[in-house]
Amino acid sequence: MRDNYTLKLKNLNNDVIAMGNLCIDLIDMSLKAIFNSDANFQDSIVKKNNKAKRCGSDIENSCLSLLLHEQPVASDLTLVTTALQIINDLNRIGEQALNIAEIVRNLKYRDEELLFLIEDMGSHVIKMLHMTISAFVNSLSDENTKDSDEDRLNLIDTVIQYDDEIDKDFFTIKNKLISLIKFNDENLGSSILDLFMIAKYLERSGDHTSNIARHIKTALL
Repeated sequence: MRDNYTLKLKNLNNDVIAMGNLCIDLIDMSLKAIFNSDANFQDSIVKKNNKAKRCGSDIENSCLSLLLHEQPVASDLTLVTTALQIINDLNRIGEQALNIAEIVRNLKYRDEELLFLIEDMGSHVIKMLHMTISAFVNSLSDENTKDSDEDRLNLIDTVIQYDDEIDKDFFTIKNKLISLIKFNDENLGSSILDLFMIAKYLERSGDHTSNIARHIKTALL
């Protein structure tokens, strides 16, 4: 019985990591969609997001099953409750990526400088997600030492601070868009709004990643 319980916890840990990696893929694919108008590529993003949502539902069901049938205590309970918090933010990140892909599908105005600024911003979000997942990997294991927990806390603090860089990216893009509105044809209004929303969705993804890092930090303290 104990082996089965331990396996469930291990699978839960692995599923959260897998969902995090799916969200990294989604952000990456949504950015590539800016430069790739192939309809099949767009469809693959939708399929990937559906997979991420199914993964989130499976994690939620696993957490509820553990809470109802296993009644975990101490660090095990922390893992379960933290996983429930994390998947909520991961689901939001997946939705933001899908929103970006949907906008890109019909994007008409393509200012190269702006698109590369957006791509750079997205790469910062991906970096944050990678660091956050690294911090989560086995972060609540009983085998962790004080030093390893300190390393994870330092990594998490880096993620939280890195969110400021995402905000700076967003304001750089917003100011560039404002300049375009002032000095260019009014007909660009709709396209400029589309570009603004892409940047906004990336900024929100950074916020959700920062939330995940805070959940993990709370669990470790």
